Amino acid sequence: MGLKELAGNNLGLTSLDLRKLKICFLLADRIEIVPTETIEKKYNLRAGMINQIAEQVSWLLESAYKISELVSDMVNNSQHITILDHMLTNLELKNFLKALALQVKFGVPKEAIGLANLHVPNLGRVYIQRLVQNDLAQAEKIRQTDIEFLKKILPEKIALELKQVVAEKSSTSSTPIQEVDFFAEVKLEIDGSTVKNRWKVVLNQIQHVLSYCSFKYLLKLVEAVYSKPEGWIHKLDLDEGDNQAKYIYRLRKELSLKAEEVIENNGAGSYRLNLKKEEVRVNKENLVRMGEEEIKRLVGKL
Repeated sequence: MGLKELAGNNLGLTSLDLRKLKICFLLADRIEIVPTETIEKKYNLRAGMINQIAEQVSWLLESAYKISELVSDMVNNSQHITILDHMLTNLELKNFLKALALQVKFGVPKEAIGLANLHVPNLGRVYIQRLVQNDLAQAEKIRQTDIEFLKKILPEKIALELKQVVAEKSSTSSTPIQEVDFFAEVKLEIDGSTVKNRWKVVLNQIQHVLSYCSFKYLLKLVEAVYSKPEGWIHKLDLDEGDNQAKYIYRLRKELSLKAEEVIENNGAGSYRLNLKKEEVRVNKENLVRMGEEEIKRLVGKL
């Protein structure tokens, strides 16, 4: 039953109910990769408003997922469990909320979340749909696909960039390729751009600007994630002297982090990022172009 049929049906729906249903139908179309132009005409909304609605709903779904995680922790430490607690801690429900938040955010079906999460420039919903239709929603399949075939599906530049991103994810991991979560959600993104002589990074979808010292520390922590099995780096490898704790504190402050959030300390003088390789993206080319010798040296280790 469509929106018009519901509006004409004697179900006692209010105008507010119909507006909510309109959003649900709109987002369902968006997830199924209905062209934006079609959605605009169908719902009489401009693309900017559609994107804004998607972002807001995605944020609410992500919040619901985070709440379910918090409740899980509370339930694990409590002897009093309600029916609601059971619902919120249900693994299937949590996975559904997390996946749906990403589907709504990117406007793609579940199997294409990973493709969208690669953030390949200009790889939009239409091109993602072409990949899905050709059974190329997984990184391993893309890696094994001949570039000439990809060029028949995508513009040449996008095809080459997609191949490069997938290859980089493969080459930077010591885990066997079939076990790598290529499409893990990116939590930390370092794109190499600056804002008024401060370095821009995105952590958990929130932009921060770091001082040079903090940015250098962050890159060293990232390098440890890439190169060390447990990701730990000793304070003397971070910097000389005895000021490492002060600079780590400053980095946490600039990233708006609480103690031990994302940046961990093992109590024996070592630090690490509580992130997997697949959750970190670094734009090496941009960083090298910035011309900072120490930054280029650090990037060379990634």
